[in-house]
Amino acid sequence: MDLNEYRAAIDGVDRELLALFVRRLALCADVAVWKKEHGLGVRDEAREKEKLASVAAQCPAGYEADAAAFFERVIELCRESEERLLRQEKPCV
Repeated sequence: MDLNEYRAAIDGVDRELLALFVRRLALCADVAVWKKEHGLGVRDEAREKEKLASVAAQCPAGYEADAAAFFERVIELCRESEERLLRQEKPCV
């Protein structure tokens, strides 16, 4: 492949990532409503640790740290989105 083909492939992956991220944000919004109805806070540190450990365990050798950092940021962004929703602020997406 040449550079343009690599870039096109990356663009395709980015489109998929974006669609999945927006889907995750929508699900997290539903979770935020559920948590509010049940008197729970947004953050569940045990769940976050579980999720990051699961990501590392599923990752091919050598990619664990990068995958964990990626998911840590995704979790953080979704948590911030849930917090905005619960404060009735306009979501960023």
